[in-house]
Amino acid sequence: MKIPGCIFLYIILASCSAKKVPDNVLPPDKMGPVIWDAMQADAFTREFIAKDSAKNLQQEGAALQEKIFQKYHTDRETYLRSYRWYSDHGDMMRDMLDSVTARESRKRQKERIDEQLKLKKKNEQNM
Repeated sequence: MKIPGCIFLYIILASCSAKKVPDNVLPPDKMGPVIWDAMQADAFTREFIAKDSAKNLQQEGAALQEKIFQKYHTDRETYLRSYRWYSDHGDMMRDMLDSVTARESRKRQKERIDEQLKLKKKNEQNM
């Protein structure tokens, strides 16, 4: 009788402590890639577009953001609402960003390994 009671108590405590994302907020698995791409677009805008005096920084940045929203089938309003919600729930924002950062790091590492293997194969063919 004690074991089922402990399991039941654990389930109740776990469900109470877990934060649920509201329906009008992007879930972490969707928000993570959107925010990652938005950060990349912002960095690109600041580092490259800002140096081109013929381009309007705000227009170019907004155009890049719209492309991101289209890519992920969302809109600016939903993104901003979600961003504010995650900002108010720092632990979930941190977990989401940690997950995205780790995924992108693995992706870059795989790309480097693939490039090294291509170079090795090319060098072996030239010998």
